[in-house]
Amino acid sequence: MKKVLLLPVVCASAFAQTDYVLDIAEPTKNVVGVSYTAWAGKLVVNVDGANPEDIGADPASSSFTVPDVIYGAKSGSVFTSNRDNASGGVLQPGIAAMTFNMNSGVIKSFIGAVESSKIYGDVEMNVRGGLIYTKPGEYDILATALSPTDSASSGVAIYGDSKLNFGSSSVSGQPRIYGSVFAMGAGTLHGDTHVNISGGTYGSYNISIGVFAGSAWGGVINGSTNLHITGGDFSEAYVYGGSFGEDSTQMSLIKGSTNVTIDGGKFSTVYSGNYKFANLAISGDANMTVNSGDFENAYGGGGTVGGDVRTEINGGTIGSAFGNYGNVFGDSVLVLNGGIVGKAYAVSYGNIQGTSTLRVNGGTVTGDITASHQGAAYGDVNIVVEKGKVGGDIIGIRGNAYKDVNIVFVGDSRDIDFKGAVKTYYANEEFYTKKFEGKARLLFGTDEKAFTGAFGGSVDGYGNMDIVVGGGSDVAFSRTLEGISGLVVGENAEASFSGEASVSIDSLTLASNSRVILDGTSLTLGEGGVLSIMLGSDYDITQDGYIDMSDIFTLENGGSAVFSGLSAADIVLLNMDGGEYEGLWDVVDLGGGMFGINVHAVPEPAAFAALFGLAAMAVCARRGRFCRK
Repeated sequence: MKKVLLLPVVCASAFAQTDYVLDIAEPTKNVVGVSYTAWAGKLVVNVDGANPEDIGADPASSSFTVPDVIYGAKSGSVFTSNRDNASGGVLQPGIAAMTFNMNSGVIKSFIGAVESSKIYGDVEMNVRGGLIYTKPGEYDILATALSPTDSASSGVAIYGDSKLNFGSSSVSGQPRIYGSVFAMGAGTLHGDTHVNISGGTYGSYNISIGVFAGSAWGGVINGSTNLHITGGDFSEAYVYGGSFGEDSTQMSLIKGSTNVTIDGGKFSTVYSGNYKFANLAISGDANMTVNSGDFENAYGGGGTVGGDVRTEINGGTIGSAFGNYGNVFGDSVLVLNGGIVGKAYAVSYGNIQGTSTLRVNGGTVTGDITASHQGAAYGDVNIVVEKGKVGGDIIGIRGNAYKDVNIVFVGDSRDIDFKGAVKTYYANEEFYTKKFEGKARLLFGTDEKAFTGAFGGSVDGYGNMDIVVGGGSDVAFSRTLEGISGLVVGENAEASFSGEASVSIDSLTLASNSRVILDGTSLTLGEGGVLSIMLGSDYDITQDGYIDMSDIFTLENGGSAVFSGLSAADIVLLNMDGGEYEGLWDVVDLGGGMFGINVHAVPEPAAFAALFGLAAMAVCARRGRFCRK
């Protein structure tokens, strides 16, 4: 094995396959592994210096002798016999052409390749201990601790993967990295990135932006990024699955997807995507899975994501979880399966074109859940609660929403701990109501799964919320229901109102075999309100029929259904396809607010659809003498 500092300009063909090793034990200035040459051999740089006695102290208050930047290659090429001369790539992936190993000592930074260098193979950086200390005493986004390339070398090409492995199995020997870490800088990476961190301290003293599994300064990654963290202290460094740019002129690109997995550690903020600028793009998806760890914030996406954003939280403690961030052209899904989350948001900052969904399948949310926070949702926003605890309120709109917001409860109510309020708006103020162009719905059950049991929350719809009891669902309401514009009870569904759950609505829609129970409460259809009833699928339109509303409503303990002055003009009869019934009908007053409807036959048969979806929200009921032939 040979040691090399500066290699002369030579012809690559003059050398046989040889590995070159640069060992650094003491601080050295102007260190370059390969310079101005094409070299047929692997380059290995090892740092095994002595740790200062006060290596655990604040570097800003300590006397460290810090060398200059260490470069792997300057205007040179590093390759092995694995090089594919015909296409300019490599024959076999997975072979490292350049490796940096650091176990101890103090350095300023390591940059793999600069000034149009070419690396034919993987670049691997392994930091198991020691101190990398870029710049003391100030916040500096150019303070690069580790990167395969620098900010100025857009001509660098790496024909392989970028692999970063940080942390040690020795608790006392963990590395300390005070500066930014990039899996790729400027230039082009013809492969993927793999960042694995098991321990260490990163970005302290506000001199670092953080750790990036993507590129920087306009760099291009032709593959995907992969970040896996099992331990370490990132409380003063942001973590990104994507890229970095100093401003909006640096158009970094990841052509694949970003993948972040967290199995431990202490974090300030983690993004599955990029830094803040929209020109930092991910062509594919932005994915993140959190199984453990302590976070202040976790964001799905960042920058611009051309595909979907998917975030799954299975454990850990997170102050705030955000489903999507930045510009998202696909859909986003934030799934809470476990752990403890302070607040959760389906849509946060930025714009999303597709559907945003936040699912609570387990764990605990101690605070509020919000559908649209500060960003703009151009597709529907859905909050789905099936299991777990929500300690605060569930709020529809705080940002902009141009379509509908659906808050959905499914499953067994005994699996859901929720006693807060469901609200259409964050506050009933003009500032928020002007930001919402769709309709808010509180749904119980979906086409796939019904809801059964007691709803523990209250409702304040501010006049723009429908309550929908889906087909086959059975819901008991006992708390205050305010600002409800419409009530829909689906086919074979039951809605029970008791306690403080008296409700006044503008429209009531009933499907076949539905039932409404009023136990000491009242249901009032407001003046000018509309009652819509769907005729049963077996209704014979060639014969007269009769609908008895007392068969639909069960009144207990003084409960009442008030339909003041209701006439045939206030009733809409619907076919099974949601279209209006073509015959005529009249109202029969039965007293006590109840009534019947005489339905007159249509002169000639008409064709009806066999199926009716609850999504049409035009439903009716059939029970007892209802829709009698």
